[in-house]
Amino acid sequence: MVVSPENELKEFIAFSHLLRRRLGMYVYPTTLAHLGSFLGGYFQGVNREDVSTYYNFFQHYQPSFHDWIAEKENGRNAPANSWVDMIMNNVDSDEAGIERFFNYLDEYINKVALKASNH
Repeated sequence: MVVSPENELKEFIAFSHLLRRRLGMYVYPTTLAHLGSFLGGYFQGVNREDVSTYYNFFQHYQPSFHDWIAEKENGRNAPANSWVDMIMNNVDSDEAGIERFFNYLDEYINKVALKASNH
């Protein structure tokens, strides 16, 4: 079964809302690093049936989520750090990092992903 990026985006948006509400059910301990690892595994699982149509929300749109976070956190082009590291370098706790991640995710979905999908 080939899944379109538009359908994958809808699925990921729905899942991200569930993940935000029940993070401890999916990620333990609830750190931003563990959330980042979980999401990497999530996208591997989404694509297990047809790797030729690999979809990764964080890499599918331009700018990529990583580059977009780099601009938000650092005001320049993406450094070699992961988006997890870029966020955690600018907050005092994992709780604050997770909150910032979900705020950025909402903003990225609305300003980049949905805009690109509507074209």
